[in-house]
Amino acid sequence: MPADRISEVLDASYACLRRYGVRRTTMDDIANEMGVSRSAVYQYVRSKDDAFRQLAERLHTQALARARKAAASDAPVAERVRQVLEAKLDLVLQLAGDSPHGRTPGQQSQVVRRHLHRLHHPCAPCSPACSPTPEWSSRRTRPTSVSPWSSAWRGA
Repeated sequence: MPADRISEVLDASYACLRRYGVRRTTMDDIANEMGVSRSAVYQYVRSKDDAFRQLAERLHTQALARARKAAASDAPVAERVRQVLEAKLDLVLQLAGDSPHGRTPGQQSQVVRRHLHRLHHPCAPCSPACSPTPEWSSRRTRPTSVSPWSSAWRGA
């Protein structure tokens, strides 16, 4: 099986995953993205699930290689741990940032970016100038809504 052709299938699967999500993506979508027939795609993957499984394996392998490189570096232990966590969160950021599913476009990957930011500034709350988006600093000081689990709702 040519590695470059399976790579094309996985690239097309990733593009369809970003565009349509897992449920709405079909083998026809993957084939159209590649510019080939559906039967040609079946020469490289057994099903849509197989394509996504191989895609997940490829993304995980890339993140793991980056994390292993960070862990093997000569940096202090705290810096190596931060780099390993950053490698994992970068994968999540890539997936969340590339997909319009799950969040509105203005909220995409905001939570992940906040966690990456906290990896770089773990000790103290950052000033508004340091914060990647202005609403984070205001959200920390005053909640926009009251949930049943907040102390404001319980009257505490």
